[in-house]
Formats: sequence, structure tokens, C-alpha cells
Amino acid sequence: MKITTIFVYMTVAALAVLALAGCKCTSTCDSGDKGAAEIRKLDIVELTEMMTTPGKVVLVDARKWRTGMEYIPGSVNLYDESTDTEIANVLPNKDAGIVTYCANIRCTASPKLAERLKKLGYTNVMEFPVGIAGWKAAGEAVETAK
Repeated sequence: MKITTIFVYMTVAALAVLALAGCKCTSTCDSGDKGAAEIRKLDIVELTEMMTTPGKVVLVDARKWRTGMEYIPGSVNLYDESTDTEIANVLPNKDAGIVTYCANIRCTASPKLAERLKKLGYTNVMEFPVGIAGWKAAGEAVETAK
């Protein structure tokens, strides 16, 4: 075999080993924190099912509300400028099911808030990554901030 062919096979084998080995760290982990728990991502079906049981989850819109802004009915509002005290007042039960969301799949406010809540000791934090855009696209009702 030529050296080039051997090099190609070794490179492919090395990449396969790396791909199969995986990484315990997800995009929600801080760099170097390989033990952080992954934040569960919910789709529209999972979220609407959870919402059928009153009190099962607290919906948290991670965008700063303004007059006329649409949000998922029953949501509370916390965002990056919320203090730890404000968060504790709005979310007093650290074991409650909490679902964060923001504008859409590209919005970073929801994953950042979800990670912050985990760091503050909240144990059941989930995220609805498609946000209000995905909610509306599924034909679900919205409320408007006043």
C-alpha cells in the first residue's frame, strides 16, 4: 500500500473513534465543565402535553417584555438583567418544572437563562428552543403584553 492510502485510512479511523466516543458536554455546558447536566429540549407536542396539567411547569419568557409583545399564555417574564432576588421571587420552588423560551431557534436568551437557573440550583429546567415563533407556527394561542 502506498503511504498516502495508509494515511487516509488512519485519518478516517481516528475521526471515527472521535465521533463514536462523543462528548458528555453539550452546548449548555461551560467549557471545562464536562459533568454539567444537559438541559432537556422540548418540542411543541411535549410542551403542550405538560401544559395540560395545571402547575406541572412554569413557562418563562426570557425576552424583556414590551407593550404589544406576544407571549405564551401563562408565562412569567425573566431575562438576562433579572437579579437573583427577582428570579427567586418569581420562581420560589427550585424543584418545579421550568421551561424557558424566547423568540425563535436562533435566539440565545432562553438557553442562557436556562443555564443560569441551573447554576442557581433549579433542578428541573427545560427549554423550548423554537420559542414564540414555533408556538405561533403550530397554531397555538398567544397573549399580548400590556
